[in-house]
Amino acid sequence: MHGFYWVVKTLKAWIPIVVIATIGAGLVAFYLQTTSIIDRNSSVELDSDVKRGSIGASRSVLTPFKSRWQLPDLRFMNRKGREITLEAFRGSYVLLNVWATWCAPCREEMPALDRLQKKLGSPEFHVLPLSIDQAHASVIRDFYDDLGIKFLYVYHDPTGSAFSNLNLPGIPATILIDSNGNGIGYVVGPVEWDSQEVVDEIRDYLVKG
Repeated sequence: MHGFYWVVKTLKAWIPIVVIATIGAGLVAFYLQTTSIIDRNSSVELDSDVKRGSIGASRSVLTPFKSRWQLPDLRFMNRKGREITLEAFRGSYVLLNVWATWCAPCREEMPALDRLQKKLGSPEFHVLPLSIDQAHASVIRDFYDDLGIKFLYVYHDPTGSAFSNLNLPGIPATILIDSNGNGIGYVVGPVEWDSQEVVDEIRDYLVKG
């Protein structure tokens, strides 16, 4: 009997330690899972201003990666309902904007993205607004019509794989990609994409290559 009580007493002593260790391991795993690729590749930590996409007087809107990041070859649908990948845009700079119609900040910045495409759109530069709506692509076209979007094409990823493959922290999330398919910099949150500061910044990247 004494041996039995000793075992029970020992187990009681170890149970809190095991529980704490299990919770701790779970938290570490959750952190590793939810820490985005963007955070791990960034040359600076995401602060609240960068997350909101705000533009300071002496701050670039895009946070640069530590080194140019070869993005996964994302698969999605074009406006004709055909599957394409990022590979189709090689040779051009791409501003990849991951968004959804139900996202209020996305709605806020979409007209500015449209005006940016009007200003800079060319064989050398393309705004690629990639919707992760699970609904039919007609929802995106209705959204464009509602906002008067005229210069952006419809790109649709109903599987949401772009969001998960890029391990994004939220939307809207935007990545500037060079002509070789490498990520240059990013911003999370709505941005005044057609403001002179942002247009000049993007033009600077296009010129420097």
